Amino acid sequence: MTPTQVNAARRNILSSAALAVGIVLAATLLLYPVIVQLMARLEGLSLNLLEANLEMIGVVGSTIAKRDGDTEAHNFRVTIYSVRVAEALGLDERMIRTLIKGAFLHDVGKIGIRDNILLKPGKLTRRSLRK
Repeated sequence: MTPTQVNAARRNILSSAALAVGIVLAATLLLYPVIVQLMARLEGLSLNLLEANLEMIGVVGSTIAKRDGDTEAHNFRVTIYSVRVAEALGLDERMIRTLIKGAFLHDVGKIGIRDNILLKPGKLTRRSLRK
């Protein structure tokens, strides 16, 4: 290759590299505001979903508490104890959030139990289960 051809090849390579960098910068400048806006919308939707989930857990928890007078305080105690044990075990934040939901709703089965069984004072017997 002659020096002229080498210089021409260098100019072509530099020109191609500059064009590629320019395209990347232009795309970034055009897409960045769109990406930021989409991320903000996603964050808002995620917060709405979190609030809806917490509301739903609260409603189900209240429904459980209405079936049995002591259940609401019991649910909070179980949740607090569960979180303390999870922290002592070093569970990560995501696992603890999941544990909180499960601990708070652990008595959800009480919703479907007949009052004569759920609210019966004393021990359950075969006779009390048949009523």
